[in-house]
Amino acid sequence: VKTRASMLHGVDPAISAELLDVLFRMGHGDKILLADAHFPGESTASRAGCRLIRCDGINVPTLLRGIAPLIPLDQYDEKPVMMMAAEKDSGDVNDPEVEAAYVTSLIAGGADAQKAASIAWIPRFEFYDLADKVFAVVMTGETAKYGNVILQKGVCAVPSIEPISVGSASIKALQKGGVSPLPHTRSFSTAAASSNFSAAHLGLKTHRAVPMLASMAPMVRGTRLLAPKLSSYNSHVLKCFRMIAKKR
Repeated sequence: VKTRASMLHGVDPAISAELLDVLFRMGHGDKILLADAHFPGESTASRAGCRLIRCDGINVPTLLRGIAPLIPLDQYDEKPVMMMAAEKDSGDVNDPEVEAAYVTSLIAGGADAQKAASIAWIPRFEFYDLADKVFAVVMTGETAKYGNVILQKGVCAVPSIEPISVGSASIKALQKGGVSPLPHTRSFSTAAASSNFSAAHLGLKTHRAVPMLASMAPMVRGTRLLAPKLSSYNSHVLKCFRMIAKKR
């Protein structure tokens, strides 16, 4: 299967913008279902009143490997990974190779090994009931029988970042990440250099300007930093952080 190049550094190209949005919007304890190609995903999403995302042609291990670096498995649940148990009365059995592939992909993506390997096996019809309560349903191209898996999101770690003064440091942070400021952004540096730029100006409470710019820069390489000539720090600095999306 030919995959398209990712438009964000550090994000697997199998993770679409729509799926990335869902992963971002999920809260602690929310569940996402990666359904195999046999699963009644349309009707399940309709009953659940949740979003249906189509990832046709992409198998579950590939998606798990891409999802694992983006959300943690629930640290407060012993078994945050759930799979559908085979109908024993019908003579079906779960394929251990499918389980192994899923666990391996999660661990390869950075998931907690113990959590990834502690799979909760849910009887078929109980699994359907659980699927009716998920945050989102992802229809995959997985053809393995009983290849459905539900992930329960944990609490994302938030790094502690010390206040850092803005000014030339912020420009250098962007340049290091590959963003090219225009010459007249010097006025931004001059206006902001004397103040400690709090993330409150951006509506954020845990980040400071330079670390935020440094983390944004790798995702917007090849763009220019556009900033007007500033005469007032208080009235214009925020505009300098809204400029970073225009292509060369």
